Amino acid sequence: MIKNGICEQATLNVDFALLVKAKRKTHALEMADFQLNDKNINLDRVRLVNEQGIIATLEVERVESIDWIDVELSDYSNLFKVIGNIRVVLRIDRDAEQHKENLWRTAFQIPRSALQDKTTWVIPTSNEPVFTQVMSQSLELSVESGESMALIKAG
Repeated sequence: MIKNGICEQATLNVDFALLVKAKRKTHALEMADFQLNDKNINLDRVRLVNEQGIIATLEVERVESIDWIDVELSDYSNLFKVIGNIRVVLRIDRDAEQHKENLWRTAFQIPRSALQDKTTWVIPTSNEPVFTQVMSQSLELSVESGESMALIKAG
Protein backbone atom coordinates (compact mmCIF):
# COMPACT_ATOMS: atom_id res chain seq x y z
CA MET A 1 0.00 0.00 0.00
CA ILE A 2 2.99 2.30 -0.02
CA LYS A 3 3.74 4.26 -3.15
CA ASN A 4 6.74 6.54 -3.75
CA GLY A 5 7.69 6.50 -0.06
CA ILE A 6 4.46 8.26 0.96
CA CYS A 7 2.10 6.40 3.25
CA GLU A 8 -1.27 5.17 2.14
CA GLN A 9 -2.31 3.84 5.55
CA ALA A 10 -2.71 5.45 8.94
CA THR A 11 -3.85 4.16 12.33
CA LEU A 12 -6.12 6.37 14.42
CA ASN A 13 -5.87 5.52 18.12
CA VAL A 14 -8.57 7.15 20.30
CA ASP A 15 -9.16 6.96 24.05
CA PHE A 16 -12.77 7.90 24.75
CA ALA A 17 -15.46 8.01 27.41
CA LEU A 18 -18.99 6.70 26.97
CA LEU A 19 -21.84 7.40 29.41
CA VAL A 20 -23.91 4.28 30.09
CA LYS A 21 -27.04 3.80 32.17
CA ALA A 22 -26.63 0.75 34.44
CA LYS A 23 -27.06 -0.43 38.02
CA ARG A 24 -23.57 -1.87 38.53
CA LYS A 25 -20.08 -1.39 37.09
CA THR A 26 -20.07 -4.85 35.51
CA HIS A 27 -23.44 -4.16 33.89
CA ALA A 28 -22.12 -0.80 32.62
CA LEU A 29 -19.20 -2.58 30.96
CA GLU A 30 -21.55 -5.08 29.31
CA MET A 31 -23.83 -2.28 28.10
CA ALA A 32 -20.89 -0.36 26.64
CA ASP A 33 -19.72 -3.47 24.81
CA PHE A 34 -23.25 -4.05 23.52
CA GLN A 35 -23.57 -0.46 22.27
CA LEU A 36 -20.14 -0.31 20.65
CA ASN A 37 -18.27 -3.35 19.36
CA ASP A 38 -16.38 -4.33 16.22
CA LYS A 39 -19.42 -6.17 14.81
CA ASN A 40 -21.91 -3.28 14.93
CA ILE A 41 -19.75 -0.27 13.93
CA ASN A 42 -20.72 1.19 10.54
CA LEU A 43 -17.73 3.49 10.17
CA ASP A 44 -16.69 4.03 6.55
CA ARG A 45 -14.98 7.45 6.72
CA VAL A 46 -13.33 9.59 9.38
CA ARG A 47 -13.10 13.36 9.09
CA LEU A 48 -9.95 14.92 10.54
CA VAL A 49 -8.92 18.57 10.74
CA ASN A 50 -5.60 20.29 11.45
CA GLU A 51 -4.83 23.56 13.26
CA GLN A 52 -5.13 25.54 10.01
CA GLY A 53 -8.65 24.19 9.44
CA ILE A 54 -7.71 21.92 6.54
CA ILE A 55 -10.08 18.94 6.46
CA ALA A 56 -8.99 15.44 5.44
CA THR A 57 -11.63 12.73 5.01
CA LEU A 58 -10.05 9.29 5.14
CA GLU A 59 -11.62 5.92 4.38
CA VAL A 60 -11.80 3.33 7.15
CA GLU A 61 -10.15 0.10 6.09
CA ARG A 62 -11.02 -1.75 9.31
CA VAL A 63 -11.62 -1.37 13.01
CA GLU A 64 -8.55 -3.05 14.45
CA SER A 65 -9.70 -3.23 18.07
CA ILE A 66 -12.01 -1.87 20.74
CA ASP A 67 -10.86 -2.32 24.32
CA TRP A 68 -12.70 -1.34 27.48
CA ILE A 69 -10.26 -0.01 30.07
CA ASP A 70 -12.17 1.27 33.10
CA VAL A 71 -15.59 2.08 34.55
CA GLU A 72 -16.09 5.14 36.77
CA LEU A 73 -19.07 6.39 38.74
CA SER A 74 -20.60 9.62 37.47
CA ASP A 75 -22.29 12.37 39.46
CA TYR A 76 -25.69 10.98 38.47
CA SER A 77 -27.55 7.94 39.80
CA ASN A 78 -27.26 4.79 37.66
CA LEU A 79 -24.98 6.52 35.14
CA PHE A 80 -21.44 5.26 34.61
CA LYS A 81 -18.54 6.61 32.56
CA VAL A 82 -16.94 3.73 30.66
CA ILE A 83 -13.43 4.42 29.35
CA GLY A 84 -12.39 2.69 26.14
CA ASN A 85 -9.83 2.66 23.36
CA ILE A 86 -10.45 2.15 19.65
CA ARG A 87 -7.85 1.57 16.93
CA VAL A 88 -9.00 2.26 13.37
CA VAL A 89 -6.89 1.60 10.28
CA LEU A 90 -7.46 4.34 7.71
CA ARG A 91 -6.71 4.27 4.00
CA ILE A 92 -5.67 7.42 2.17
CA ASP A 93 -7.62 7.16 -1.09
CA ARG A 94 -7.12 8.98 -4.39
CA ASP A 95 -9.44 11.80 -3.30
CA ALA A 96 -7.10 12.50 -0.38
CA GLU A 97 -3.92 12.60 -2.49
CA GLN A 98 -3.58 16.35 -1.89
CA HIS A 99 -3.62 15.76 1.89
CA LYS A 100 -0.73 13.27 1.97
CA GLU A 101 1.90 15.97 2.29
CA ASN A 102 -0.23 17.84 4.86
CA LEU A 103 -0.59 14.62 6.88
CA TRP A 104 3.20 14.42 7.11
CA ARG A 105 3.66 18.07 8.11
CA THR A 106 0.82 18.88 10.51
CA ALA A 107 -1.16 17.09 13.18
CA PHE A 108 -4.68 16.09 12.15
CA GLN A 109 -7.30 15.18 14.73
CA ILE A 110 -11.03 14.59 15.17
CA PRO A 111 -12.62 18.09 15.15
CA ARG A 112 -13.79 19.73 18.37
CA SER A 113 -17.49 20.30 18.97
CA ALA A 114 -18.90 23.68 17.96
CA LEU A 115 -20.95 23.86 21.17
CA GLN A 116 -18.30 22.85 23.69
CA ASP A 117 -14.54 22.98 23.94
CA LYS A 118 -14.54 19.18 24.02
CA THR A 119 -14.17 16.71 21.21
CA THR A 120 -17.29 14.63 20.69
CA TRP A 121 -17.03 11.74 18.24
CA VAL A 122 -20.32 10.31 17.01
CA ILE A 123 -19.71 6.71 15.92
CA PRO A 124 -22.38 5.21 13.65
CA THR A 125 -23.52 1.69 14.55
CA SER A 126 -26.13 -0.73 13.24
CA ASN A 127 -28.41 0.20 16.17
CA GLU A 128 -28.11 3.94 16.79
CA PRO A 129 -25.21 6.42 16.81
CA VAL A 130 -22.96 6.32 19.87
CA PHE A 131 -21.81 9.67 21.30
CA THR A 132 -18.34 9.51 22.82
CA GLN A 133 -16.10 12.12 24.39
CA VAL A 134 -12.56 11.94 23.05
CA MET A 135 -10.01 12.02 25.87
CA SER A 136 -6.86 11.60 23.77
CA GLN A 137 -6.03 10.67 20.22
CA SER A 138 -3.04 9.90 18.03
CA LEU A 139 -2.53 9.27 14.34
CA GLU A 140 0.30 7.03 13.18
CA LEU A 141 1.30 7.00 9.53
CA SER A 142 2.89 3.88 8.07
CA VAL A 143 6.20 4.39 6.30
CA GLU A 144 7.96 2.25 3.70
CA SER A 145 10.24 0.49 6.18
CA GLY A 146 7.22 -0.82 8.10
CA GLU A 147 7.83 1.61 10.93
CA SER A 148 5.30 4.21 11.95
CA MET A 149 5.43 7.90 12.78
CA ALA A 150 3.21 9.29 15.54
CA LEU A 151 1.78 12.67 14.57
CA ILE A 152 -0.89 13.47 17.14
CA LYS A 153 -0.90 13.35 20.89
CA ALA A 154 -3.86 15.56 21.73
CA GLY A 155 -6.50 15.63 24.41
